[in-house]
Amino acid sequence: MKALDALIEHLETDETVVAYKRIEKKILTTPKYQDQYQDLLNKQKAMVQARERQSSRYPSLKETYENTLHEIESVPIIHQYLTLQAELNSKIQMITELIESALNKPFTDE
Repeated sequence: MKALDALIEHLETDETVVAYKRIEKKILTTPKYQDQYQDLLNKQKAMVQARERQSSRYPSLKETYENTLHEIESVPIIHQYLTLQAELNSKIQMITELIESALNKPFTDE
C-alpha cells in the first residue's frame, strides 16, 4: 500500500494535475467555456457513434467535430485544458501499463 499511497501523493502534487484542476474549475464555472466544451463533447460523441455504426453520416460529423475543435482551440484556456488533458491521459496510460506489467510478473520468493 505504500507504493499506492506514494503514487496518489505524487499525482495530487503533479504540476500537470494541479494546472488541469485549476483550469477545469475555471471552465466549469464559466458558462461560456462550459457551453463550448460541452458542444465539442456532444459532437465528438455523435461522431464516434456514427463511426461505430458505420453510418454514412460519419464523414460529415467528423468534419463538423474537427471544425469545432479547431475553433475551440483558438480559445487559449480551452486549448491549454485540452493539451493538459492529453498529457494526463498519456500519464494515466503509462501508469496503467506499469501496473499491469508488474501484476503480470511471476511471483518469486526471493
